[in-house]
This record gives sequence, C-alpha cells and structure tokens, in this order.
Amino acid sequence: MASTKAELNRYFEMINRRVPTRVSDFIRWLRQPSSFIARLAVAILFILGGVFSFLPILGIWMLPLGLLLIAEDVHFLQKPLVRSLSWTERLWNRVRLKWQKFRAALANPKVEPTCNKRKDEIKDLASEQYENAKEAGDHVLQTSEEKRADGTGNDSSADLSDQERSMQRDEVTPTRGEPCAIGNLK
Repeated sequence: MASTKAELNRYFEMINRRVPTRVSDFIRWLRQPSSFIARLAVAILFILGGVFSFLPILGIWMLPLGLLLIAEDVHFLQKPLVRSLSWTERLWNRVRLKWQKFRAALANPKVEPTCNKRKDEIKDLASEQYENAKEAGDHVLQTSEEKRADGTGNDSSADLSDQERSMQRDEVTPTRGEPCAIGNLK
C-alpha cells in the first residue's frame, strides 16, 4: 500500500512541476486532509470535464487529475489507477522515443547510391579503361567497326563480344531509384 501511495505522490509532484505556481498551490491545498469536500467536488468536476473533452476549453487532461484527486480518498481505486498511469507513462515514453528517432532520421538522412549511379560509374570506368587501352595500342578493346576499319580481322571480335556481354551482365538495371551497394569498381 505504501508503494502505491508513493506512486500517487510522484504523479502529483509531476503535475505540480508542470503547472503554474498558483495551480500547484491549489492542488497542494486540495490534497490536505481538511479539504475533503472541496477535493471531492473538484475531482468530480475534473472527471466530468474529461468526459466532455470534445467541448472547447475542457480537455482529456482533466480526467487523470480528477481520478488522482478521488483516489486520495477511495483506496481501492489507487492500485488500478497507479497501474494505468504507469502503463500510460511507459507508452508515452516509447512513442516519444520513436518520434525522436524519426525526427533524427529526417534531419540526417543516409543517402544511399542508386543502381543508376552505379551504372554510370561502371560506364565511366569502362570508358577510362577503353581510352587507356586505346592509347596503349591494345586492339582487344576495339569496337567491331574500328577493327574492320583497322583491318585486324574478326578473330578478336569473339573476345570483344564476350567482353561486351560480360559488361552487360555486370550492369544492373533495376527500377529507378532502387538502392544498391556499390562494390569496389577497380
């Protein structure tokens, strides 16, 4: 019983820290044993205000405060009220933590490269390799038209088509914007 009373006191202190000083003083006065009738009347008004929270000025915040005030005197309400308030507090903390993580993720988005970017990088690398091989005089990387014009024959055209096919197999063509991992392209 002492732990539920301590929990009720903790919830009252939480409320007292969040409300203005005058309201906090009023709640402290209501909690005194001499103000039983006023506490009961205010608690019933708060509960009714919480029930009619859809009306302007009244709000759902009135319901737990009214139940806390009634639980001061009705001892069989204390344990279920403390259980429900602690459950609500845990739920609120989980929701708040998820919201903070969501906001942090929005503030610092991790930009994942898309496969279209990878495809462009592969093409750039292939064109660099082709230019380097062309400068070095390597005829293996020549296109079919260049080979015919050069007169090197069709012997290496099979190698070229195999290379082209392997490059085409390596290229990934997913839907636009789909994230993928970029491996080591060297």
